[in-house]
Amino acid sequence: MTSAVAIAHLPGQSAESATAAPNAGQERRPTRRAHPKLPAMPIVLNALLLASLVGCATGTSGGATDGSPRALVIDQPVAIEGVVTRVDTSPMAYDGNALVVLTSQAHGTVTVHLPARRNLCKAQGMDLLDTLQAGDRLRVDGTATGPGEVSVCLEASHRLQRAD
Repeated sequence: MTSAVAIAHLPGQSAESATAAPNAGQERRPTRRAHPKLPAMPIVLNALLLASLVGCATGTSGGATDGSPRALVIDQPVAIEGVVTRVDTSPMAYDGNALVVLTSQAHGTVTVHLPARRNLCKAQGMDLLDTLQAGDRLRVDGTATGPGEVSVCLEASHRLQRAD
């Protein structure tokens, strides 16, 4: 009794090569690539890529060397000294924030938010709000809360102070 064994072969492959031992002839080593469609990059290119990424992560934000205003980094402490251009306390009538807009050489135009409920504010110098007017020089220590925006009541180290 003879038994017939059917051997499947791939399209384009002859029946003889399908029955041959898989490692017959020479041994093949698989090539390793990060991505099957991209060629392996030389070590020098990888090093340059890594150096440029590190440079971007540690660089300064916006125009620190050319004298243009620097962008504020959200949720980071900031100290700003500038000239008051506008004081708006009308939002305090409905528990909104008073807005003090000042122009700073280092950061451009910055809006400082001061809450209506001063008794809940941890900052020092909140009484200055009653006498501030356009043209006054002011130093603000606070936390950046958005592009061009600072809050002065989040920490006990925050403060408003005249800069004469």
